[in-house]
Amino acid sequence: MTIGLLSDAHGNLLVFEKCLSFLDRRCDKLMFLGDAFGYMPEGNEILDIIIKKGIDMVLGNHDAMVAGLLPIDSKKEEIYRLTSQKKNLSDAQLRFICSLPTQFSLTENGTFVGLVHGSPWDHLQGYVYENDVDERFDKLPYDILFMAHTHRPFLLTRPNITLVNVGSCGLPRDIGNNACVTVFDTETRAVQQIKVPFNEDAIIARYKDQIHLDVINCLKRKK
Repeated sequence: MTIGLLSDAHGNLLVFEKCLSFLDRRCDKLMFLGDAFGYMPEGNEILDIIIKKGIDMVLGNHDAMVAGLLPIDSKKEEIYRLTSQKKNLSDAQLRFICSLPTQFSLTENGTFVGLVHGSPWDHLQGYVYENDVDERFDKLPYDILFMAHTHRPFLLTRPNITLVNVGSCGLPRDIGNNACVTVFDTETRAVQQIKVPFNEDAIIARYKDQIHLDVINCLKRKK
């Protein structure tokens, strides 16, 4: 079985749909590692697609904030812009978010797979960058662990575990106009991380005054 993984869409509907279309043609199952909301305004529409398509999802910190499960950081709300999306949540969307797990695991072809938005120790808000990986991860029970939250993809193989950050399908923080998706083959344990380029100027034009200058600068980032 092939599993397509994506995360951190952050209200960027057009790029989310482009990444989803790419994975739909190649994968048997889709999984979303959190953060449909924040930064850009179409998180509600993204969540509707996730629900309609039956995509498995783990809770992200922005999803938790928009549902009232975490407080919205008032110092960052000018950038996050979650309040308007919170007001537009339907009852069904709120129930769905509140039902989401903060971590998820499955076994396929004898491979024990873990999925979390943040880190194994702080599911919603923990950051794991490639240079953070140390001996602690070798003690985890998984054969492979998929994470997100940093918007920076990586793939790292250790003696007892493979660690993957699936990157962002909405607001990349390495190269701003290169979204990332991940494909996992459960039979061979092969992991592919695929960049999906998009026109950042079209996204900026679409959202105009609805996004913060920091978001625009991130979309334009080239390194």
